[in-house]
Amino acid sequence: MNRRLLSQKTGARVAQYRKALGMTQTELGERVGISQSVLASYETGRRCFPVALIPALAQQLRVSTDELMGLAVGERKKPGPASRLERQLDLVRRLPRKQQDAVATVLDMALKNALQASG
Repeated sequence: MNRRLLSQKTGARVAQYRKALGMTQTELGERVGISQSVLASYETGRRCFPVALIPALAQQLRVSTDELMGLAVGERKKPGPASRLERQLDLVRRLPRKQQDAVATVLDMALKNALQASG
């Protein structure tokens, strides 16, 4: 894959993850030390991402650098499409921490009730 195509695909993933977190280009840019216009040019593929920026972007977007670069989308052990639960967990991973905690609390209660009903 050539550098330009890789940058376009990475830019699309950055935009996707950023939007999933409800973050604007300005907010993400400020968090990683670049302007909104520079981030926009990375997201659209007009400019190539500097390698040094990838870890900071991944951290702010709450994904691994591999996921950001399109090298891995999770540690799946079985072939085929992701299960419903795997897709749901992937969505939860992209939520802000406070919302992740709320989902975890609901999940804890549901699991406790299910275990009590079965045991």
